[in-house]
Amino acid sequence: MLRKLIVFLLLFNLSFLFYTKDDLTKKVKVKISSIKPFKVFFNLKVIDEGDIVSEENGYIIYSDEEHLKWVYLKPSLKIWVLKNNRYEFYEKDEAQLTRGFLKDKKRIWLWRIFHTNYDNSVKSDKKKRIIFFNESESGINFKIELKKNFLPDKVIQTDPTGVLIEYKFGKYLFKIDLKKDEFEIKYEKGTDIVETE
Repeated sequence: MLRKLIVFLLLFNLSFLFYTKDDLTKKVKVKISSIKPFKVFFNLKVIDEGDIVSEENGYIIYSDEEHLKWVYLKPSLKIWVLKNNRYEFYEKDEAQLTRGFLKDKKRIWLWRIFHTNYDNSVKSDKKKRIIFFNESESGINFKIELKKNFLPDKVIQTDPTGVLIEYKFGKYLFKIDLKKDEFEIKYEKGTDIVETE
């Protein structure tokens, strides 16, 4: 249960950047809009009291705010897909596929960013190319470090308990070709399917 909770916390964050008046954030919006659909590779670490609790890596495919895919390759295969406000989450080792609908569009995640007005919560350091965001409802803080081309390079997420989640983004592939079934999950026979409300 804790493992699943961590995975979903990694997804439901950073729902602010596209609707802010902050100049640095606007540059990120323009850059992301110019390269989609795109693919980016990531490494993430969950750190508690200075110790690395878990580490995962994989890639993300972003087409638009309603079509998104996170693929966790190591240490185990997990796939999270959003398609028209309906999500699917597949865990190969658990032989389980969970399906449901997103009910709260205000709390979104890193690549569906820039779609809500959070002007009062966003601050930036233009010289260092860093964006800071505080989600008042959850008490979670975000620090987004940008590459020279204004794409996210590293995101550090800290929750009220002090647990830190660090995302490090690697190579971006711009204007990729999407397969017809890009946002469909192919799961193994015998997989348990769980439908949520």
